[in-house]
Amino acid sequence: MGAALRPTSIRWLLICGVLTPFLYFGAQLIAAPLYPGYDAMRQAASDLGARGASSATVFNVGALLTGVASCLGGLGVFFALLRERIHGLAAALVALCFLSNGFGAVNAFLHPLPDPAHNPGMLQVGIFALPIVGLLVVWFLSDAVITKSLLLFSLAAFAAIAAVMSGLSPVVVSEAEGLWQRVAVAVLYAPLLIISVALWIRAAKPRIAQTE
Repeated sequence: MGAALRPTSIRWLLICGVLTPFLYFGAQLIAAPLYPGYDAMRQAASDLGARGASSATVFNVGALLTGVASCLGGLGVFFALLRERIHGLAAALVALCFLSNGFGAVNAFLHPLPDPAHNPGMLQVGIFALPIVGLLVVWFLSDAVITKSLLLFSLAAFAAIAAVMSGLSPVVVSEAEGLWQRVAVAVLYAPLLIISVALWIRAAKPRIAQTE
Protein backbone atom coordinates (compact mmCIF):
# COMPACT_ATOMS: atom_id res chain seq x y z
CA MET A 1 0.00 0.00 0.00
CA GLY A 2 2.87 2.38 0.73
CA ALA A 3 3.86 2.18 -2.92
CA ALA A 4 0.56 3.79 -3.94
CA LEU A 5 2.45 7.08 -4.22
CA ARG A 6 6.00 7.67 -5.36
CA PRO A 7 8.41 8.97 -2.69
CA THR A 8 8.64 12.28 -4.57
CA SER A 9 4.86 12.75 -4.37
CA ILE A 10 4.87 11.82 -0.70
CA ARG A 11 7.58 14.40 -0.03
CA TRP A 12 5.58 17.14 -1.76
CA LEU A 13 2.60 16.33 0.44
CA LEU A 14 4.81 16.32 3.53
CA ILE A 15 6.10 19.78 2.63
CA CYS A 16 2.50 20.94 3.10
CA GLY A 17 2.63 19.55 6.63
CA VAL A 18 5.91 21.38 7.25
CA LEU A 19 4.38 24.63 5.99
CA THR A 20 1.24 24.38 8.15
CA PRO A 21 2.50 26.16 11.31
CA PHE A 22 4.33 28.77 9.23
CA LEU A 23 1.14 29.57 7.33
CA TYR A 24 -0.78 29.90 10.59
CA PHE A 25 1.65 32.30 12.24
CA GLY A 26 2.64 33.98 8.98
CA ALA A 27 -0.95 35.01 8.31
CA GLN A 28 -1.02 36.71 11.72
CA LEU A 29 2.24 38.56 11.10
CA ILE A 30 0.85 39.95 7.85
CA ALA A 31 -2.66 40.66 9.17
CA ALA A 32 -1.79 42.27 12.52
CA PRO A 33 -0.45 45.56 11.05
CA LEU A 34 -3.72 45.89 9.11
CA TYR A 35 -5.73 45.91 12.36
CA PRO A 36 -5.39 49.33 14.06
CA GLY A 37 -4.62 49.00 17.75
CA TYR A 38 -4.38 45.21 17.71
CA ASP A 39 -2.72 43.87 20.88
CA ALA A 40 -1.21 40.44 20.25
CA MET A 41 -0.47 40.04 23.96
CA ARG A 42 -4.11 40.27 24.98
CA GLN A 43 -6.22 39.57 21.88
CA ALA A 44 -6.86 36.18 20.32
CA ALA A 45 -5.59 35.42 16.84
CA SER A 46 -9.15 34.95 15.59
CA ASP A 47 -9.92 38.62 16.30
CA LEU A 48 -7.85 39.38 13.21
CA GLY A 49 -10.39 37.49 11.09
CA ALA A 50 -13.55 38.89 12.66
CA ARG A 51 -16.21 40.20 10.32
CA GLY A 52 -15.63 43.87 9.62
CA ALA A 53 -11.98 43.83 10.68
CA SER A 54 -9.62 45.42 8.17
CA SER A 55 -7.36 42.41 8.52
CA ALA A 56 -10.12 39.82 8.01
CA THR A 57 -9.40 38.87 4.39
CA VAL A 58 -5.69 38.27 4.94
CA PHE A 59 -6.17 36.31 8.14
CA ASN A 60 -9.06 34.17 6.86
CA VAL A 61 -7.27 33.31 3.61
CA GLY A 62 -4.34 32.31 5.80
CA ALA A 63 -6.65 30.08 7.85
CA LEU A 64 -7.89 28.42 4.67
CA LEU A 65 -4.33 27.82 3.41
CA THR A 66 -3.36 26.46 6.83
CA GLY A 67 -6.27 24.03 6.74
CA VAL A 68 -5.57 22.82 3.21
CA ALA A 69 -1.87 22.41 3.96
CA SER A 70 -2.59 20.40 7.12
CA CYS A 71 -4.94 18.06 5.24
CA LEU A 72 -2.47 17.51 2.40
CA GLY A 73 0.26 16.95 4.97
CA GLY A 74 -1.94 14.33 6.61
CA LEU A 75 -2.18 12.43 3.33
CA GLY A 76 1.60 12.59 3.01
CA VAL A 77 2.03 11.27 6.55
CA PHE A 78 -0.33 8.39 5.85
CA PHE A 79 1.53 7.21 2.76
CA ALA A 80 4.93 7.87 4.33
CA LEU A 81 4.08 5.72 7.34
CA LEU A 82 2.77 2.94 5.10
CA ARG A 83 6.07 3.12 3.24
CA GLU A 84 7.78 2.65 6.61
CA ARG A 85 5.70 -0.54 7.07
CA ILE A 86 3.59 0.98 9.84
CA HIS A 87 0.18 -0.68 10.15
CA GLY A 88 -2.49 1.04 8.09
CA LEU A 89 -4.74 1.75 11.09
CA ALA A 90 -1.90 3.39 13.01
CA ALA A 91 -0.93 5.44 9.97
CA ALA A 92 -4.56 6.50 9.53
CA LEU A 93 -4.80 7.65 13.16
CA VAL A 94 -1.85 10.01 12.74
CA ALA A 95 -3.21 11.24 9.40
CA LEU A 96 -6.61 11.89 11.00
CA CYS A 97 -4.96 14.14 13.58
CA PHE A 98 -3.56 16.24 10.71
CA LEU A 99 -6.92 16.23 8.94
CA SER A 100 -8.73 17.21 12.13
CA ASN A 101 -6.48 20.23 12.51
CA GLY A 102 -7.04 21.10 8.87
CA PHE A 103 -10.82 20.88 9.21
CA GLY A 104 -10.66 23.15 12.25
CA ALA A 105 -8.70 25.78 10.32
CA VAL A 106 -11.09 25.61 7.36
CA ASN A 107 -13.98 25.95 9.81
CA ALA A 108 -12.39 29.18 11.10
CA PHE A 109 -12.29 30.45 7.51
CA LEU A 110 -15.93 29.52 6.90
CA HIS A 111 -17.20 30.90 10.22
CA PRO A 112 -15.22 34.00 11.27
CA LEU A 113 -15.99 35.71 14.55
CA PRO A 114 -18.49 36.57 15.95
CA ASP A 115 -20.14 33.48 14.42
CA PRO A 116 -20.61 30.99 17.32
CA ALA A 117 -19.73 28.19 14.87
CA HIS A 118 -16.18 29.59 14.77
CA ASN A 119 -15.26 27.35 17.69
CA PRO A 120 -14.53 23.99 16.04
CA GLY A 121 -15.19 21.96 19.20
CA MET A 122 -14.53 18.27 18.67
CA LEU A 123 -13.77 18.87 14.99
CA GLN A 124 -10.23 19.88 15.89
CA VAL A 125 -9.64 17.36 18.68
CA GLY A 126 -6.99 15.59 16.59
CA ILE A 127 -4.36 18.27 17.13
CA PHE A 128 -4.69 17.69 20.89
CA ALA A 129 -4.32 13.93 20.42
CA LEU A 130 -1.32 14.18 18.09
CA PRO A 131 1.37 14.60 20.82
CA ILE A 132 0.42 11.17 22.18
CA VAL A 133 -0.77 9.38 19.03
CA GLY A 134 2.20 10.60 16.99
CA LEU A 135 4.73 9.49 19.58
CA LEU A 136 3.15 6.04 19.98
CA VAL A 137 3.17 5.42 16.22
CA VAL A 138 6.61 6.90 15.51
CA TRP A 139 8.03 4.75 18.33
CA PHE A 140 7.79 1.78 15.94
CA LEU A 141 10.11 3.41 13.40
CA SER A 142 13.66 2.15 13.35
CA ASP A 143 16.64 4.51 13.48
CA ALA A 144 14.50 7.43 14.66
CA VAL A 145 16.15 8.36 17.95
CA ILE A 146 16.19 12.10 17.27
CA THR A 147 12.56 12.15 16.17
CA LYS A 148 11.43 10.16 19.20
CA SER A 149 13.41 12.42 21.54
CA LEU A 150 11.87 15.55 20.02
CA LEU A 151 8.38 14.08 20.29
CA LEU A 152 8.99 13.17 23.94
CA PHE A 153 10.07 16.76 24.59
CA SER A 154 6.99 18.09 22.77
CA LEU A 155 4.76 15.81 24.86
CA ALA A 156 6.30 17.24 28.04
CA ALA A 157 5.72 20.75 26.70
CA PHE A 158 2.11 19.80 25.92
CA ALA A 159 1.59 18.64 29.51
CA ALA A 160 3.10 21.88 30.80
CA ILE A 161 0.97 24.16 28.62
CA ALA A 162 -2.13 22.12 29.48
CA ALA A 163 -1.44 22.81 33.15
CA VAL A 164 -1.07 26.53 32.44
CA MET A 165 -4.18 26.86 30.26
CA SER A 166 -6.35 24.82 32.65
CA GLY A 167 -5.42 26.95 35.66
CA LEU A 168 -3.46 24.22 37.45
CA SER A 169 -0.33 26.37 37.48
CA PRO A 170 0.21 29.73 39.24
CA VAL A 171 0.45 31.50 35.87
CA VAL A 172 -2.40 34.00 35.30
CA VAL A 173 -3.32 33.44 31.66
CA SER A 174 -5.87 36.26 31.55
CA GLU A 175 -3.13 38.85 31.91
CA ALA A 176 -1.67 37.88 28.53
CA GLU A 177 -4.35 35.70 26.95
CA GLY A 178 -3.28 36.36 23.36
CA LEU A 179 0.33 35.45 24.09
CA TRP A 180 -0.56 32.22 25.87
CA GLN A 181 -2.92 31.20 23.08
CA ARG A 182 -0.08 31.49 20.60
CA VAL A 183 2.31 29.60 22.86
CA ALA A 184 -0.27 26.82 23.18
CA VAL A 185 -0.73 26.61 19.41
CA ALA A 186 3.04 26.53 18.88
CA VAL A 187 3.30 23.62 21.33
CA LEU A 188 0.44 21.79 19.63
CA TYR A 189 1.96 22.32 16.19
CA ALA A 190 5.39 21.06 17.28
CA PRO A 191 4.57 17.32 16.85
CA LEU A 192 2.96 18.04 13.47
CA LEU A 193 6.12 19.79 12.31
CA ILE A 194 8.48 17.18 13.79
CA ILE A 195 6.64 14.27 12.18
CA SER A 196 6.36 16.02 8.81
CA VAL A 197 10.06 16.90 8.69
CA ALA A 198 11.22 13.48 9.90
CA LEU A 199 9.13 11.58 7.36
CA TRP A 200 10.13 14.01 4.60
CA ILE A 201 13.78 13.19 5.29
CA ARG A 202 13.13 9.45 5.46
CA ALA A 203 11.10 9.44 2.24
CA ALA A 204 14.21 10.54 0.36
CA LYS A 205 16.08 7.40 1.41
CA PRO A 206 15.75 3.81 0.21
CA ARG A 207 13.12 1.89 2.14
CA ILE A 208 15.70 -0.54 3.42
CA ALA A 209 18.56 0.53 5.65
CA GLN A 210 17.03 3.93 6.41
CA THR A 211 18.90 5.96 8.97
CA GLU A 212 18.29 9.29 10.62
